Amino acid sequence: MMSVGLDRYQILPFLDEIKAEYDNFDLSVACYNSPANITVSGNVSQVVRLKALLDERNIFARKLQVQVAYHSSHMYEIADRYLDLIGELEAGDASDLQSSIMVSSVFGRKMEKQELLESKYWVENLTSPVKFLEALNFALHISAEDGSSDPFVNDLIEIGPHSALRGPIKDILQHFKMSDRVKYYSMLTRYGSGLNTALKTVGELKCDGYDINLATVNYPRGKISSRQKVLTDLPEYPFDHSKIYWTENRLSRCFRFRKHARLDLLGTPSPDSTPFEKKWRHTLKIQEMPWIDDHKVNLNILYYASS
Repeated sequence: MMSVGLDRYQILPFLDEIKAEYDNFDLSVACYNSPANITVSGNVSQVVRLKALLDERNIFARKLQVQVAYHSSHMYEIADRYLDLIGELEAGDASDLQSSIMVSSVFGRKMEKQELLESKYWVENLTSPVKFLEALNFALHISAEDGSSDPFVNDLIEIGPHSALRGPIKDILQHFKMSDRVKYYSMLTRYGSGLNTALKTVGELKCDGYDINLATVNYPRGKISSRQKVLTDLPEYPFDHSKIYWTENRLSRCFRFRKHARLDLLGTPSPDSTPFEKKWRHTLKIQEMPWIDDHKVNLNILYYASS
């Protein structure tokens, strides 16, 4: 499969050129992504040849990292088996989703509930081209349920392993002049934290005014208690203290590891005290040493000479 920067009509001459070179022509348009982008699917060697033709004309062409030619004639080999495995479909309990609308990328229109219960529809979804452009165009132009002129779609959220449709969606919005009123979000981004990406999207939707229960988002398993518990029985971590990365000066070290408590008469050793020059620092407070007030001369407190 290969993404090509052409529309559905511009690709036809190139497909005809490949068809003239191969007796067993096996290329088709698998996806109509946007007004200026499609995906071609089919035989690997013919895809490579098509890429060479497009490269010669400086036309965007990038092979996709897939090993199967999806949405092409190759899918017919498993279509019958797929139909048998699907069997009969039954509607589930969707009482809270009665107002939800599904727009099919197979037909490019709204699907009715009964149509989705037909197994053959899902087989067509596997074998038919993806009409993403038509489907999104239909969704963007659905009228509001109350009959007003307000748009039915304000935001688009891509749910998948990567924001693969970001480019086509941006092109479609720009083509229909809707870039200013319809925003795009992606739940996941390749090589990025899925948790961060999902929470970022939910947070932006909350800021845009959507009624989102943040308690459910932050505590998907429910709050056990109002106060979170702390794990206290984990094994101790074997910290390696053999190497010290902090060069501490002498003054700081002497202050933190001082060996003597404060003396009432002398106070505490000064940080810059040395064995050769002893220094003491003392702040006198009557509240701490009330006996100082007992030694007075002419009503003035006189500190003891011995201190």
